Amino acid sequence: MLNYESDYATNLFAGYTDADYAAKNPPIHLIPNTYQVLLNSGITNGYGFRQQ
Repeated sequence: MLNYESDYATNLFAGYTDADYAAKNPPIHLIPNTYQVLLNSGITNGYGFRQQ
C-alpha cells in the first residue's frame, strides 16, 4: 500500500479525510453493476431480485 500511496489517496480514498478517520467513519465505496450482473449473482434481498 505504501508503494502506491498516491493511487490510494486519489482513487480509492478520495474525499476521505483525517477527521473521518479520527471519528472512525468507514469509507464508503460504490461499485455500479448492471441489472444483468445482479440477476446472475444470486442476490435475494427482496428489492426486486428473485427470491430463494
